[in-house]
Amino acid sequence: MRLFAHGLSDKQVARQLGISELTVRKHRTNMQGRLGVSNGCALLFEAVVCGWLVLPLADSQSPSTSMPLEGKTP
Repeated sequence: MRLFAHGLSDKQVARQLGISELTVRKHRTNMQGRLGVSNGCALLFEAVVCGWLVLPLADSQSPSTSMPLEGKTP
């Protein structure tokens, strides 16, 4: 799932893992079925919600340092 989260396609994931694209597709489809979701985006969302996948913040910045709050000056 980490590779999908980084935007890799089934073909790219298969190449990275040294398995067939069909195997990758089958595993992804099985995971989607078990979680009751219909697409890859929902699969990644559920993985994050369940704590199976942790996505880092962009540029390793916390939200409070990346954007000033309304009405506040830095």
